[in-house]
Amino acid sequence: MTAIWNATGVTPAATNRLPVDVSSSGGASRVTMQQLADLGVLVGESHNALGTISSGTNDIDLSLGGFVSATIGGALTFTFSNPPASPNGCEWVLVLTNGGSAVVTWPGSVTWVGGTAPTLQASGIDVLRFYTVDGGTSWIGELAFDESGFLSPSDIASGTITPRADDIDLSGGTDGDVLTVQADGSLALETPAGGGASVHADLTGRDANDSHPMSAITGLVAALAGKETSGAVATHNSDTSAHGQTATGRALVTAVSTAAARTAIGLGNVDNTSDANKPISTATQTALDAKQSTSEKGSANGYASLDSGGKIPQAQLPAIAITEYLGEVANQTAMLALSGQKGDWCIRSDTGAVWIITGTDPTLLGSWTQISYPASPVTSVAGRTGDVT
Repeated sequence: MTAIWNATGVTPAATNRLPVDVSSSGGASRVTMQQLADLGVLVGESHNALGTISSGTNDIDLSLGGFVSATIGGALTFTFSNPPASPNGCEWVLVLTNGGSAVVTWPGSVTWVGGTAPTLQASGIDVLRFYTVDGGTSWIGELAFDESGFLSPSDIASGTITPRADDIDLSGGTDGDVLTVQADGSLALETPAGGGASVHADLTGRDANDSHPMSAITGLVAALAGKETSGAVATHNSDTSAHGQTATGRALVTAVSTAAARTAIGLGNVDNTSDANKPISTATQTALDAKQSTSEKGSANGYASLDSGGKIPQAQLPAIAITEYLGEVANQTAMLALSGQKGDWCIRSDTGAVWIITGTDPTLLGSWTQISYPASPVTSVAGRTGDVT
């Protein structure tokens, strides 16, 4: 085991010696674990104060102490040297004043928490921490604190930390400012974005869990007057929106279903009925009822149809007699060549008789009938026959 102090070496000052337990026989002494735990507080860590540095490459020699401070006066580069050998871990602190006032170049072996080097304050104090477990081959860096005014250069030099005063200066406040708690625990007046209602309340003896009556906050009751509960529907006359001006609009925005929404705007009968089943208006139905169905065409009590020639078929015509004189023909052959229909007639000169169509086919002799005349009751005149003169 490595000795903490060798009696043959230089005797350290009394303030730097560790108290030990000595056995009654004067044997070997040992340091207690508690004494080792208190060592950092009793002795402290060496402070490597670099002062103001403004150019070039500035090496931070960790053998000179793990608490390093510096003030940045110009663009410069940092390097780190003499960390404990691997695999021992190392953690040290760098307190920078005005670190953002100039370009600071860090060693390429530093990997920053969050992926990028932090933005330092141009006027103020930043506290950074660095870690390694491989003898300085690689470092992890992080920004620990960046609150300006939390520590001052004189605090660092003297080893004392003076808290910021808790006094609240309300002299510069204006109506609408709000009292906020800052990151360092102090209180300050701020104007919220977009303004706000003024707040005047006695906070003496109160904490964050206290409740304050609305009457204690000036202007709050007036500011809430005329406001609506979130999600409520506007109904007052000053509302210029459609849903606030009309009963229909209010009914529409409060509808709980699509059916209710349709009813609100007078379309309660509108739905997704198929085209085949959609209803028609009363007027349209009345007009359709006055029309005849196509099923009544050519039927009794219906209406007549037309054949391919544009004429009413004979079967749909009533039984009527329409006769036509077809003229005088010389003989039977000429008579059968006539075109006519039942009831038409002609005179045959060969017989001196009238013939009438009584059948359906005038080309057949059976469809013709000769009209007979009764015999004359006068057979002779004064014993004469023939043409009597």
